[in-house]
Amino acid sequence: MRITISEEDFEKYCEVFDRMKWQAKEYAPTVEEIQKEILPNMKQYALFLIWIDCTGEETPANKESREWIREILKESLEIIRER
Repeated sequence: MRITISEEDFEKYCEVFDRMKWQAKEYAPTVEEIQKEILPNMKQYALFLIWIDCTGEETPANKESREWIREILKESLEIIRER
């Protein structure tokens, strides 16, 4: 599933996420959670994954999950420039 978002909206979301009190920091869903819950409902979870990617920190414990998240976003998120 491809999810399209404008470059302007993507940047706005990242700015808002950076200012939020709650940051992902070391949190990331497990690979199992990603496979069972997030992927089948990607449209509902897209902003959640962007939030994790924008505000999270990679650790040895969450490295695999964060790699999954980055790959999912790369494959499913289309950031377009508005003319």
